Amino acid sequence: MIRTDKLEVGDRLEFAKGTMAVQNRDEIDISLLQGTVESFEKKLDGWFVYVELDEVVPELVGTEDGNCVQFNLDEKSFGGASFEDLRRAKKLT
Repeated sequence: MIRTDKLEVGDRLEFAKGTMAVQNRDEIDISLLQGTVESFEKKLDGWFVYVELDEVVPELVGTEDGNCVQFNLDEKSFGGASFEDLRRAKKLT
């Protein structure tokens, strides 16, 4: 498990088996895919981190966030992919 409070822009991650991204209320399997932390954003309902995936995921192309997956950084936040799924990722760098 990674410590989400230690994530930095540029960190490389590999998602655990069973990790799901959320896009327009649809779940997209991103198991074992890798990506790079691109940015952090504070919204009304909490902090979020954006991870640009290395592999193009057709369901994400053309969306507001492009080939990025948005994860909430707070167990109480709404929107984005699961905080727990992010914690289960493996840090590669």
